[in-house]
Amino acid sequence: MDLLSPILPVEEPTIDPQLEVRVWDRRQGETRKAFRAFTLYRDQPDKRGFKEVGAQLNCSVQNVFKWAKKYDWYNRVRAWDVHEDQQAQEAQIRERRAMAERIAHSGKRLQDVALAQLEKLCDRLENGKPDPADPETDPAKKRRIYPELTPYQIARMYEVGVKSERVGRGEPDPDSPNNYAKFELVISTNPPVVEDPEEYAAAMALQDELMQE
Repeated sequence: MDLLSPILPVEEPTIDPQLEVRVWDRRQGETRKAFRAFTLYRDQPDKRGFKEVGAQLNCSVQNVFKWAKKYDWYNRVRAWDVHEDQQAQEAQIRERRAMAERIAHSGKRLQDVALAQLEKLCDRLENGKPDPADPETDPAKKRRIYPELTPYQIARMYEVGVKSERVGRGEPDPDSPNNYAKFELVISTNPPVVEDPEEYAAAMALQDELMQE
């Protein structure tokens, strides 16, 4: 060995985190029965008691008390409760994130359905559809039927469209009490009350026609 060669630093031994002893793990010198008693006590947060542990292990309460004092059950159980609470909080956070992801995914699908129906409606309004009552056999010459929107439907579509564009461009919603860039769209399956029966019939016919496609 060369005495003049530099001394290399000694590497610290790595410790497997899975093998690290936690405060609620079995302690050195703790017997199997004593540790079993501790786990019974630890895993019953709602009804912890030396009497219950002694009854399950068929030993005296005095013996259980000695184990609890010797192996510091109080602090070990307290650390266990903190650990369990942290695990529960982390699980709840994960569940909330998963729920938010599901809601966002469902919202995107609803938007896709709405956009697909909107494209159908726009095409129908622009190009109409062949009139089945027209005897003409040539599709290019066949008479076409164009659906008509009621004044309420036109006004409602325009209102929702304006709000959607405003929110998409990051502009505040003037109807919001806090003037935030958001709006609430309430969808009702009940048609609005109208005074004109013909207008009501036209609205329902258009709705049935779109639902059949």
